Amino acid sequence: MEFKELRNDIENSIIYNVNTNGKENYKFQQFSFGERGSRLSFELLDEIVQGMVTSIIQNFASFDYIVAPEPCGHFWGGILSYNLKTPISILRCFETKNEKEQLIERKTAYSDGILSIRDLIENSKVLIVDDVISTGSTVKTILKVLNSKNIHVVGVQVIVTKSHCYKVLSAEYGVKIKSLLSI
Repeated sequence: MEFKELRNDIENSIIYNVNTNGKENYKFQQFSFGERGSRLSFELLDEIVQGMVTSIIQNFASFDYIVAPEPCGHFWGGILSYNLKTPISILRCFETKNEKEQLIERKTAYSDGILSIRDLIENSKVLIVDDVISTGSTVKTILKVLNSKNIHVVGVQVIVTKSHCYKVLSAEYGVKIKSLLSI
């Protein structure tokens, strides 16, 4: 696919500095399909969904469910869960007070927070879905947790990779990472 709408969205995105608690400011690229986006055209939504469904069918043979983090991966994971007729486990970015919950520290290039991990099934096969891999810190955090719980990650599907960090993650964890576009 050409991904004309996606390329247009990326080209027209705004970039602004995010204060990172006294560290260097992070240049955040705000995509409409990403965590700080606010409006998606039907054409862009359709293009992304069709592209991700096709990529998943072509690259990831079989998995039991999708694992997707907030704040934006769960949106795309939910749509893909519906389209692929498979369950989803959402990693929340806030404490839920569930007795089975495990809180994991998550540090990204522009924010610190937590991921609430629960409802994961030991010895299962999962596909991680997220919107963007920039530095790879969110996916790395998820991979560490899933590996520690004897959960096999068949791969990672994202919309965009912004650097070559995903290649390092792929090699380090022995997992295939696919994106619709690399910028």
